[in-house]
Amino acid sequence: MRSLIIEDDKLSRLKLSALLEDYGPVHFASTGEEAIHMVSRAFIFKDGYDLICIDYALPGITGGDILQMIRSIEKDEKKKPIIFMVTAKDDRKTVIESFRCQCEAYLIKPIDPDLLDKHLCENELISVVS
Repeated sequence: MRSLIIEDDKLSRLKLSALLEDYGPVHFASTGEEAIHMVSRAFIFKDGYDLICIDYALPGITGGDILQMIRSIEKDEKKKPIIFMVTAKDDRKTVIESFRCQCEAYLIKPIDPDLLDKHLCENELISVVS
């Protein structure tokens, strides 16, 4: 499983990376612009991500905007990444907006490793929970 974590906070990136690194390579973007560049490049070179985790509260472009941009970029792709919104924002409006923009899961920080594994299994990214 190839993952991209879009997160501006270094500690949050490291914590999530520690949970995902046993499943495969983990890449990072700390800004929305960097993330869109990485995702676009991955589609061009047919080296896409299996999982993208996006923090909602990023400086500049919000996680919701990034989610919409990724879904727009990928519309003609056969293999689309699974996208998890991973954030401290737990208000109803943000959760609903994220699912309307087609995220597959919404996880509140701090991340519960068992819940993360559950969503990875449900989305067929891993087959067995450790």
